[in-house]
Amino acid sequence: MAKEIGKIWTILDLIHWGKEYFEQKGIDSARLTIELLLCHTLHISRVQLYVMYDRPLKEDELSVLREYCGRRAKREPLQYIVGKSHFYGLEFDVNNHVLIPRPETEILVDTVLQYLLQQNHSQKIIDIGTGSGCIPITIASKASPEKIESISGIDISAQAIHIAIHNAEINNVTVNFSQADIFKNSLEKSTILISNPPYMASEEMINMQPELSFEPHIALTDNENGLKFYTFFSNNIHSLMYTGGAYFFEIHSDHADVIKKMFIDISSEIHVLKDLSGLDRVIWGRIY
Repeated sequence: MAKEIGKIWTILDLIHWGKEYFEQKGIDSARLTIELLLCHTLHISRVQLYVMYDRPLKEDELSVLREYCGRRAKREPLQYIVGKSHFYGLEFDVNNHVLIPRPETEILVDTVLQYLLQQNHSQKIIDIGTGSGCIPITIASKASPEKIESISGIDISAQAIHIAIHNAEINNVTVNFSQADIFKNSLEKSTILISNPPYMASEEMINMQPELSFEPHIALTDNENGLKFYTFFSNNIHSLMYTGGAYFFEIHSDHADVIKKMFIDISSEIHVLKDLSGLDRVIWGRIY
């Protein structure tokens, strides 16, 4: 989008330009990307975008759009540029202090919600490594209130907790968020333990997708073999959970067998679930 003196850029012109521009940069969903950046620039919906397709942009609007397009061309995630991400039908504010919610994590939430439906007593739920708070906020929003005695989110990052508290407010739910290092601080026991911990091994970070470099390193890898948190959970399960409680973890597909072995001797039942790509993605079970 060159600065051409006297050139008028309409919304439709910019959609055509942006689609070609982002395709050349190797950005997936090029047309959707430029549409969403236009919506964010102009503070309008995608429906309005097409109703107003012949609307020319002012120079200050073009300047803002150029900045956004430049950031996306450098592979900064679209969600960080617009400051929003959608998860399980809800909207969450995000920035580079929190991991962007992934569609596969909806499987983890689905599994917990299905488990809650089968329970006769209200549950004490804790989500460890909560980030944006998308997991406990979604559960609090979608589950029947009588199924939840309390629901909490823990994260080592103060910035993440700040965002999670804000996300609970905008989604109109009550979740108790607090900053803690699970390797140093004691936690209250729960009947449901949830975590989507950093499970990339340190060597995987070398060849990661460019977009991942913008996300918080601490939320992606344990700087070891990707198993540090699962090892901690399995070794400390009875100080973290009441007997008969259930744990639910998102996992790296390569680690399913190893993690299952960690928990099999302390579990009365254990299950591994696949994502839509057929990869092992969630492990859950009940403890003795």
